[in-house]
Amino acid sequence: MVKNLEFEGYDQKVIQLSLAVFLFVEKKVSLERAAGLSGLSLFEFMEVLKRNRIPWGEYTAEHYEQDREFIDSWLEENGSSK
Repeated sequence: MVKNLEFEGYDQKVIQLSLAVFLFVEKKVSLERAAGLSGLSLFEFMEVLKRNRIPWGEYTAEHYEQDREFIDSWLEENGSSK
């Protein structure tokens, strides 16, 4: 990785954060890895994404199906019906 680049008028931390956000949005790195690259904690990085309205979590069809199955089984076990 290129280190010690100096861009006149640009703060290195801003460039580092921008690159981390870009790599995360493009799904080149995980959320945790992007936070590390940005120099921020995971929570701080998630806050940056939130402020910029960039979703950091994915709720896939597989997640939905798992949740639906869990809810159905819980309702059956607890005597509730749909």
